[in-house]
Amino acid sequence: MNKIKRINLLFIFIFVTLYGLPAYAVGYEEISPTKIIFQLIFYIVIFILVIFLTLYGTKLIAKNFKGITSSKYISLLDVINIPGGAKIIIAKINDKIYILSVADNNTNVIDTIEADNFPTHEENFDNYLSKYLKGNNNDHKINKKLENLFDKFNIKKDKEDRNDEKKY
Repeated sequence: MNKIKRINLLFIFIFVTLYGLPAYAVGYEEISPTKIIFQLIFYIVIFILVIFLTLYGTKLIAKNFKGITSSKYISLLDVINIPGGAKIIIAKINDKIYILSVADNNTNVIDTIEADNFPTHEENFDNYLSKYLKGNNNDHKINKKLENLFDKFNIKKDKEDRNDEKKY
């Protein structure tokens, strides 16, 4: 008997949650087009406000989290994820470089290297970009050919304008 009461209560609970309690209409309200437009504008403003709050909230959380996770004695040089939930971490601790293997429940030290013997590539981004662009002269040649092709179709330019562009 106790089991049947539980089943009945469960059935009633499911029925009430799926179908809800009965509601009765009170009256009919006439809606004007201006009211609909103002409601639409209000909802759009609220939507935009929520989007901005989430963007700035996540930035604020990221800044605060960065302060919590930073350390004055340990710095992460590099982290690479390996499929299967493992990571290889290169960390600098007290003038030594540790190469660590981190899996689900364990961490293993693969190697320990003196910081002076560890090769680091700290290069300015502008220098790296200029080296990359110098190495890819083929792309530059293709861009010049495309510019010349499109210049042929540009009728609005005078001969004088084209001569000025060739000078530069």
